[in-house]
Amino acid sequence: MFRSWSSIRKLALGVSGAAGIQLGAAAVVEKTDDKPKFNLAESDKRLKKKPEWYQFAVHELETLIRKFSSYGFIEHEELTSNAILWFERCADSNNPEILWRLARAYIEKSKLDIVDNRVHYPEHRDVLLQKAYEAIKKALAQEPPQGSAGAHKWYAIILQSYIELHPFTAGRKGTALAKQLAPSDGDVKSEIRAHLNRAAEIDPKDPFTWHLLGIEYFELKDYKKAGEYFQKAEDVKPDFSSANRYYLGRVYMANKEIAKAKEAFLKTLSSTPKNKADGRAKSMSKQHLVFDLKLKADEVALLGQEDWKYQPELIYDETIKF
Repeated sequence: MFRSWSSIRKLALGVSGAAGIQLGAAAVVEKTDDKPKFNLAESDKRLKKKPEWYQFAVHELETLIRKFSSYGFIEHEELTSNAILWFERCADSNNPEILWRLARAYIEKSKLDIVDNRVHYPEHRDVLLQKAYEAIKKALAQEPPQGSAGAHKWYAIILQSYIELHPFTAGRKGTALAKQLAPSDGDVKSEIRAHLNRAAEIDPKDPFTWHLLGIEYFELKDYKKAGEYFQKAEDVKPDFSSANRYYLGRVYMANKEIAKAKEAFLKTLSSTPKNKADGRAKSMSKQHLVFDLKLKADEVALLGQEDWKYQPELIYDETIKF
């Protein structure tokens, strides 16, 4: 019944609101060469006149578009797989708002540890990473005059994913892969910062964009700028991320503001993780509280309300990656 949807061609979206998207609730199908074209554009009243399978498809796609408009990270296999299925059906529309969400779905799926009940090996991730890169490049090529914050933000995340998966090629300035990803100067990290800055300029209400900018400058050991960006993220949405609070603690430590660092780490421990990065932030906060700030391990374990053990590999990890 749904096979004909493999030829979905056209999706029209209004651009405004959270994450740059405001959707109509219904659709119109036009036939060209016996292939349906899909537009989210009209009223619920018009939609109710359509076949049941069509109504289901419209609502399913609209729901996924809304979910993938979220600022935070999804980390859900079934949802990302379903999004890929539906967004791929619309990919040849060349609509940037669909394309960057498709790229996001690919890259979010690539970061899952287990996919289809199997360990997600690097070669599997590389395939999804390449698909994400191709989709996001198309999205940026079709970017509207007012800009697309989502396209720039997720392009930056995809570039960072290349560095994580290929540290000796994408992570080194001037290599063939680095020049492909950052044609202007072969500096992928500089390209990441440029796209995050553009995303923040278009949509300053996204706390995760400010947070990711903070990480970039933290890695450069520019603690002044890093702190400003982490604080900006908190100002936009207080306590949105344990990882952001943890990084503020790291900045305070670098600036020798020990009391503030302790407060930030303790607050991180009292929070509920919303994603893997938040979970790692809690673990690393414990490390710093015990080994840098000299709190007792059993006290820290109670504060975290979970069993705690020494994880030496964490103490040397400079950053928490999404």
